[in-house]
Amino acid sequence: MSSDFLYNLKTMLALLSRDLRIQLFNLRTTIENTIIIVFFGYLNYGYFLPLLGMKQELIVPVFLGIVIFMFFSVAFRRALLEAIDLKDHHLIRYQVILPLSKNWLIIKYVCSFFSLLFLSSFPIFIFAKILLGVKLNLFFLIRPSFWCTYLVSLFFVSTFFLFLIFKYSYDWFSASFWPRVLLPMEFFGCTLYTWKNLNLGLPNFAKWILLNPMTYVNEGIRASILNDSVNYISPWICVLVLLFFSLFNVVFLNYTFKSRLDLP
Repeated sequence: MSSDFLYNLKTMLALLSRDLRIQLFNLRTTIENTIIIVFFGYLNYGYFLPLLGMKQELIVPVFLGIVIFMFFSVAFRRALLEAIDLKDHHLIRYQVILPLSKNWLIIKYVCSFFSLLFLSSFPIFIFAKILLGVKLNLFFLIRPSFWCTYLVSLFFVSTFFLFLIFKYSYDWFSASFWPRVLLPMEFFGCTLYTWKNLNLGLPNFAKWILLNPMTYVNEGIRASILNDSVNYISPWICVLVLLFFSLFNVVFLNYTFKSRLDLP
């Protein structure tokens, strides 16, 4: 193992440990805020709408869609902080001048984003179990399909948001990303419905939905948690598709990162 590799690894881990300390310091507030949002989502989709006629079998998948969308909500808040740093604080400029390979610095940013999403989102599944009771069991925690789908989904979200904050200005990202990108992804990404139910009613439209990576995040995590590949897209198919999308994210992130910071 070369000395350059070890040096880059140690430097990256030192920067990453700083980010983790900050994340752990703010973790309680992040989780509390997310739990509040999820609780009101449960009241809406798990109590009030069923009283108004929503089918009982849709409660769990729709509620899980709300839980999964919290990944994107937490990622958006973190991405805003990175966009502000690029615009005003310039901490990244300090990190760029460190004797660290720029590819390793990109890896550090992805790992930092990934760790925040994991620490913020995983406890929400336990809270979802508390709210749903017997409708959801915890056996999904021992299923490889869940962990593969969940971790690959977090990797996709991390690389997707990082690519966009280096691609676009803070002004565009803060004002336009949610209505122009995130909201359509949610609405056309099987968050509030399942793909196979949509395919029964609108088969042609359902095919277009398959172009949205959020479809595979929602369907894959639902299928792995509920252990049901009949009513949902197979989690292993979702893993493969999300890896494909993530590969594009990584390629574009590498380009936009170096382009935004004027790096060779």
